[in-house]
Amino acid sequence: MNRDNLMAVYVNDNSCGDNDQYWTFAYKDSNDDWFDDDSGQKIIQYEGDKILKVVDLEDTSSSQGDYHEGLNEGIKIGMAEQLANSQVMLDGWINPETAESDKTYLVWFINEYNHKRVCKATYYSKYSCETIDDDYDDDWYDINDGIYYIPKGWYETNEYDEKHMQIPCDILGIQPLPTPPNSTKGE
Repeated sequence: MNRDNLMAVYVNDNSCGDNDQYWTFAYKDSNDDWFDDDSGQKIIQYEGDKILKVVDLEDTSSSQGDYHEGLNEGIKIGMAEQLANSQVMLDGWINPETAESDKTYLVWFINEYNHKRVCKATYYSKYSCETIDDDYDDDWYDINDGIYYIPKGWYETNEYDEKHMQIPCDILGIQPLPTPPNSTKGE
């Protein structure tokens, strides 16, 4: 494995037929095949799999020292934190510290399986989102108004579910939601 050319790649993964898109660290072999840095598995395996974007980490990795077998999760997390500390980050992503409460954004994060994920999410500050009862492990109950509130944090947002799912990972970047088109095909 030649890891001298470690890159950040944005992948369309169709392994389950759902076209997941995420960032990962990867490298090319001598046959120009991409391999995931963590698993060592080939990235393009299924119909619909593709590399959507490539970011050369040469400048970033040189500031961290030469790449070697000891490159580990700590360096990767350090790179993500370094990006998160700037106002405008890679490819238009914005520092999540600037998010307004109760506003929905596109967010990106590294999940518990070390995959980069993007989803629609809302940040709720303390006592800003009511819940029906004590659905959440660490919800807040306001004895003055008799209402339960979800804990502050980022929650994956959808239009059809009453219970919001908290994102258990640090949000590394946000983007405003795009405006829908004025008309749809066939109107």
